[in-house]
Amino acid sequence: KIAGAQSDIANWGYKGALTKFLPNLSNEVAWEYLSGAFASPAGLAIPIRNPYFSSKNSVQQYLYKGGSIVHGAIQAKNAYKASKFGVAGSINDVLLSTAKLYYDLVLNDVLLQIRIKAVEVARGLVVVNEDQFANGANTKLDVLQAKYQLSDDRQKLIAQQIARRQSAVNLAAALNTDTGVDLLVRDRTIGK
Repeated sequence: KIAGAQSDIANWGYKGALTKFLPNLSNEVAWEYLSGAFASPAGLAIPIRNPYFSSKNSVQQYLYKGGSIVHGAIQAKNAYKASKFGVAGSINDVLLSTAKLYYDLVLNDVLLQIRIKAVEVARGLVVVNEDQFANGANTKLDVLQAKYQLSDDRQKLIAQQIARRQSAVNLAAALNTDTGVDLLVRDRTIGK
């Protein structure tokens, strides 16, 4: 919309530059009225009533003004053409940035699925290591390492949830929709 408004401004600027080829009309009207008395040297008061009306009309046409009229019109025309291409470029830029934000959301959504799976695997490893420790096949160090891995994966999962939500908010803001509504990716299946 901003680029479209700038294109409209350039269009009217071009039309304004074309009007410099037309003659300039000038009208001036003056009305003066003197009323009062004039004191003569003999001491007599002579009344004065003098209405004065003048009207000046003129037409001014520049045949050549150093090329500023012609070149100004050409410049305004080219600025208008450039603004039309600017509208198309702005639309392409908006589409490109929206596509980048969408693919950022898709990437963060896929990474979130990977983090969820990592937490599930770490949880399973904790259970296996605790069973092996209970049966004497493992050491306490192995159990603690598995618990650390589970804790680390949970923290990374939380960070990835935040990154995914931020991507959804950025895309919603670019689409001018409600940022309170979480945008979802339609196909959430990950494949090689």
